[in-house]
Amino acid sequence: MKQVIKKVRVSLLVTVLSMVFLLVWNNNSNVLFATDQVTNSPTFSIKGTMLPLTVINPITDEYILAGTWNMDVNQGRVTNFTADMQVELYDGSNPHSHQFLNFKQAANEVFALTADKIGEIRGTMDLGLNNTIVHRNVDTNITIYRGVVMSVTPDITDLGIEPTIYGLTESQSNESLGQKVKEDDGINAARQVINAFNTGNVSNVSDFISEQYFNHESQIDPIRGQLRGPTEFVDTVENNRIAFPDLRHNEEAIIAQDDMVVSVINVTGTHTGNFFILPPTENEISYDAVHIYRIGEDGKIVEHKAIRDDLTFLAQLGVIEPSSPEFTPFFQVLTGTGTGNRT
Repeated sequence: MKQVIKKVRVSLLVTVLSMVFLLVWNNNSNVLFATDQVTNSPTFSIKGTMLPLTVINPITDEYILAGTWNMDVNQGRVTNFTADMQVELYDGSNPHSHQFLNFKQAANEVFALTADKIGEIRGTMDLGLNNTIVHRNVDTNITIYRGVVMSVTPDITDLGIEPTIYGLTESQSNESLGQKVKEDDGINAARQVINAFNTGNVSNVSDFISEQYFNHESQIDPIRGQLRGPTEFVDTVENNRIAFPDLRHNEEAIIAQDDMVVSVINVTGTHTGNFFILPPTENEISYDAVHIYRIGEDGKIVEHKAIRDDLTFLAQLGVIEPSSPEFTPFFQVLTGTGTGNRT
């Protein structure tokens, strides 16, 4: 009876593997784990299912009933690889589970997929039994083949086995891990900009402003327009806080997409110092501004431009007035200058 069960299992495994390799070579396949599910970018996130009936230990004749796996790759570094498998003996006894976790990529390795969606990476990982780690830092090879088949080979030759376990690619995240990381970095950088203007603390500017930083807003000044990097940013913060010691940038919204971040703020303060060429007016300001940042690969801001309500800002400072008295009511409502902002 055992031999019959074994033959049936082997036949099923051969059938499943045959289907997989037909899919690998059939670029027109449109099934769930089709080849176009995996990108050839060095940054991606994919997951899938473990191939059922795969023998995980030929000595004890354990095989996989079902399982899942997932992998996150960020700029060629595997930041996560895990697998969870439900296993039993071929006669249906001893159901249990195995886990792969804590993968650490070899220091000199870079993981990327070729144009044919083939890639291989080496490193170490831990092996678990029923969610308890039983082997640590096991040398491991992981391969993605044609965007369809994932194989993982842990070197456990000290136990007399070196199995290759297969999985199928099920889906790829539409929002890659690298994109999410960059967007989070961009939002964090935008908030550090707000904090610098609010506190005047510029001691950590190099943490979020790139050496290549270019500020479009400083280009109207022939001297400041030559400044770049953290030097330009510090100069902007210091000039603003000289003019408005109680300056506040109040966050209203921050939106990130790919390498761009949009920060919507309300700016308040009291004009008690020189604002570049404008002498103090003691006037209060409150206006809205939109700041647009481009984020570099290192998560720092490399470019900035702004869309400000300069009409309101300059009117509140008393720099501009309505062209005719008949427009005064409308002008005051539009710019907020009729509500006691001016002293």
